[in-house]
Amino acid sequence: MLKCLAQFALLLVVSLLLTGCFGGKEADDVAYVLVMGIDKAPGGEQKVTYQIAKPKGGGGEGGSSTDPSGMGGKGGTEQGKPWITNTIILPSPGDARMMLQSSMSRTPNFSHVSAVVISEDVAREGILPTLTFPLRNREFRESVFIIIVQGSAEEFIRQNNPSLESTIGKFYETFFQRGPEVGYFLRTNLHDFITTLKNPGGSPYAAYGGINPKDGQKQPAGPRATPEQKGDPYLAGGIPRTGTENAAEFVGLAVFRGDKMVGVLNSDETRAVAILQNKITSAGLGVVDPLKPEKDRISFLIRNGDTPKITADLSGGKPVFNADVQIDAEIQGLTSGINYEASPNKELLEAQLSKLLQGQITAMIRHTQQLGTDPVGFGLYLRPKFANYDELEKVNLTTLYQAAEVYVNVTAKIRRTGLLWRTMPERFE
Repeated sequence: MLKCLAQFALLLVVSLLLTGCFGGKEADDVAYVLVMGIDKAPGGEQKVTYQIAKPKGGGGEGGSSTDPSGMGGKGGTEQGKPWITNTIILPSPGDARMMLQSSMSRTPNFSHVSAVVISEDVAREGILPTLTFPLRNREFRESVFIIIVQGSAEEFIRQNNPSLESTIGKFYETFFQRGPEVGYFLRTNLHDFITTLKNPGGSPYAAYGGINPKDGQKQPAGPRATPEQKGDPYLAGGIPRTGTENAAEFVGLAVFRGDKMVGVLNSDETRAVAILQNKITSAGLGVVDPLKPEKDRISFLIRNGDTPKITADLSGGKPVFNADVQIDAEIQGLTSGINYEASPNKELLEAQLSKLLQGQITAMIRHTQQLGTDPVGFGLYLRPKFANYDELEKVNLTTLYQAAEVYVNVTAKIRRTGLLWRTMPERFE
């Protein structure tokens, strides 16, 4: 009996010692890092930029000393925003994290990091060594967005001053939540990137960002893929726009072979990837008017009508893919005054839209085959063709994709015509 009481007392004492947060810190003792940027530096070192929340709002509105996300604060400059930036040059992000402590009174905390911004120069040399730090650090969440930017990551972070959001974390969350819908950029988080990198059958990719000079000058990313296309393709930093809105923008897709970036897909090619991945729900698209091609255009809102049906055949030794894509479309704008809502004009317009999307998807496939990357994941459809995993490991699915013949068929159907059901011809021309 005494032995049982002694064991119970010992268990009670141990339980009391296990309670509490001996390693915890007060919110006023912590500096919450919101964004981390990685650039190359001379001598093989890296330049690491930290965007850190001002817990008291930095003179802005609604801030509090216990707000880990830096709520509050408005204005077009960093002084009026609820964050600060700090750049350190050291051999690795892990080293920079330790040196960050020497420049501030609070302990850095990475549990609220929303994005890791990596310069294109770093990405082309391989980003897996850079991602080792967030992968192994318990503070980082797997939902952290991976972003590749043209130019300097530090400059991108400093010039990214969203005017519609009070916090930089909310900006990234809101922006990338709708990315797949429009198809001009696709989001990738840390978990998705590493999972795709490790699994055979597809290639990683990341959103492509840049700073727009806002001078209104057109900087197309290349020629139009098909004659049915009315608008030009763009990349981040090249959209013709002016105004006082944020200079940062995301257009395009950085594509990888392994952990090395091998190229960039423009806005049209990125949308083609999203269509084949069944991610498009509300993308805008302009088509040349088939009956008045010289000056008029027709605007559509498109979405995936059904999951694309992709089949693979390896029986002849050379891979052959067939992709059957269904698109639902709604007429959003029509300038010619032609009644495309009724047959036979409706079928003519559907064929025009089908040709455009089929041409853009085919152009994207040719481009990615040349780059040696498979962002769509065609290789996944080849995996069942191998008897076992040992046999699968002996082949390179991306190399097979490069040599493959890919046939694409797009069928577009006009399901809705906006708020007008019949276009009336103009009385005077």
